[in-house]
Amino acid sequence: MIKTLFPSLARSSGTYTGDPVSVAGFNGGFFVAYLAGDIASTTSVTIKIQGYDKVGSQWFDLTGATFGAISAVTTKTMTVHPAVTATTIGINVAVSQCLPDVIRGHAIVASAGTFSSTFTLAAHLKQ
Repeated sequence: MIKTLFPSLARSSGTYTGDPVSVAGFNGGFFVAYLAGDIASTTSVTIKIQGYDKVGSQWFDLTGATFGAISAVTTKTMTVHPAVTATTIGINVAVSQCLPDVIRGHAIVASAGTFSSTFTLAAHLKQ
């Protein structure tokens, strides 16, 4: 099953959070971040996956589930699943943990001037 965490849009400097997505019944997922368009050398996008704590009624960062400071047109991938070995080698990230029942994307766009970045984030869920 594929869920969109961020649709493809141009976003200027700021912090963005996607809508909550239910992933109950899925152990993990394969996340694909795609950055397109004109990305200036002074622009970067940091994307992470957050989970929702129903008891504390708050969002938390999934440890290791971050695409750090992307500043070029690229496709990056991340696997979050308890059966993978954690790694941050190259453009791919692997996080050895289960997904919580509800997740969302969180992004920070940092740019000098009026530049914007176009990106999308999709989750391909696995049981």
